[in-house]
Amino acid sequence: MDKIIPSAPAKYPLTNIPESRAITVLKYILSEYVKPDIREMDKIPNTDGYLVIRNEDHEQLEK
Repeated sequence: MDKIIPSAPAKYPLTNIPESRAITVLKYILSEYVKPDIREMDKIPNTDGYLVIRNEDHEQLEK
């Protein structure tokens, strides 16, 4: 049988708070005409989410 070694949970990265604040500010700035889906605390490069651009009637613009 494998031996269980007690350990503490992993720490959050030091960039956690600045990343979260930056995403919050970006969402606020874009909120009127952009619907963001931004990933937070992910480790996959070049896949941080996507943005949907809307017109004055809040309809999605075609690609």
